[in-house]
Amino acid sequence: PAALTVTAGTTTSNALTITPAADGIVEQDETFSITLTTPPTPDPAGGGAGETWAAGGNQTVAVTIQSDDQYSITVTPASDSETEDSGSPIEFTVTLSNPVAWDVDVPFTLTPTHANLTGSDYTLDTSSPVTFTSGGPLTQVIQVTPQNDDIVEEDETFDITTGTPSPSTDWDTVSPAAVEGTIQSEDQYSITITPATDSESEDSGNPIEFTVTLSNAVDWDIDVPFTLTPTHANLTGADYTLDTSSPVTFTSGGPLTQVIQVT
Repeated sequence: PAALTVTAGTTTSNALTITPAADGIVEQDETFSITLTTPPTPDPAGGGAGETWAAGGNQTVAVTIQSDDQYSITVTPASDSETEDSGSPIEFTVTLSNPVAWDVDVPFTLTPTHANLTGSDYTLDTSSPVTFTSGGPLTQVIQVTPQNDDIVEEDETFDITTGTPSPSTDWDTVSPAAVEGTIQSEDQYSITITPATDSESEDSGNPIEFTVTLSNAVDWDIDVPFTLTPTHANLTGADYTLDTSSPVTFTSGGPLTQVIQVT
């Protein structure tokens, strides 16, 4: 044990100084005690013969080190965009600013910020909340994997937003701003035209039909213009009726085929 020396003849108090050390750990207040034990009997040769300890035995004082550390939460994109068919997740890193002496759960939500983004466009690989264990790493990763739907569409965006941690003791109460992720669409469409019936007799009354096809669904309406061009010198407008007006229109979410009829 440590010793506190009181010089002979001194009547004033002696200070015992203990300085807390900042450890940066978010934790509860910590306590300890200081105990003054009965001093040994003075040596008569030292001039202290007959002096006694009058304090009535050992003396104990409780001391508290108050923790004033707080922690904050940040969310940053590790990779804030991926293409639909990359197979790679979009990742967001959630970070605690300081170690915490207890487990902390940080809830989060994924909110679509593009009208056409639905749950079929992605897989949320990480469950809410992410948990920081006492003594564990100060970072956790949220992963969102795009799903390829073969639809020609705009890039689709979403936000990751964290909520109030549990427990919220010693949290600085500052919620991070929402962080945006982007699912990049790289699908393209092509147009083909094929004859459904490429010939009919003049008096059959049946139309000659051509099928116009989009290779992929498209998230917006598409007009495909066409022209009928005679390739025989004697063919005139009196020989046929073009029953279908140009352009043919493919509506978003509609069928991928349109028919041109010539009677």
